[in-house]
Amino acid sequence: MRTDRPGEDQASIWHRIMDDTSVALAAETLGTADRALALAIDYTKERVVFDRPVASFQVVKHKIVDMFHQIEMARVAVQFAAWASDAEASERQRAAAMAAAYTSEAAVKVTGEAIQLHGGVGFTWACDAHFLFKRAKQNDVLIGGHAGQRKRLATMLIDTA
Repeated sequence: MRTDRPGEDQASIWHRIMDDTSVALAAETLGTADRALALAIDYTKERVVFDRPVASFQVVKHKIVDMFHQIEMARVAVQFAAWASDAEASERQRAAAMAAAYTSEAAVKVTGEAIQLHGGVGFTWACDAHFLFKRAKQNDVLIGGHAGQRKRLATMLIDTA
C-alpha cells in the first residue's frame, strides 16, 4: 500500500485515508445515536403524564423501536465497513461510503427523535439530547454529508457497471 517512489500517484493513499476516516466517524456517530436512544428510554420511563410513564404510550414505544432499528442497521454497516477495511476487501470503498451515509442520516434522525421524546426540555442547550444532536450534525458535515457519500457510492456503482 505504501509508496515512497517519487512521481508515483498518491491518490489511492489519500482515498484510503478518507475511507478509514469515514468509517471512524461513522463509528463515533453510531455511539452518539446509541447514547441518544438510551437517554430517551431513561427519560420516558421517568416522565409521568396523565398518571402514566410516557414510555407506556404506544406512540412512544413505536418511536423507540424505530430508533433502535435504525441504530442496529447502522451498527451492521459500520461493522462491515471496519471489517472490509481491515481485511483489504474489494468492496472496502463502497462499504465505507455506505456506512458513512447510512449512519450519519440515521444518527441525525435518532437524535432528533430523542429531543422530541424529551419534550420541551430537549430543546434546551442544557439537555444532553440537544448536545448529541449537534454532535450527529457535526459528524454529518465532517464526512461530507450523507447525500455526498451516497453520490460517491452511486458513482462507484455506475463506474463498475
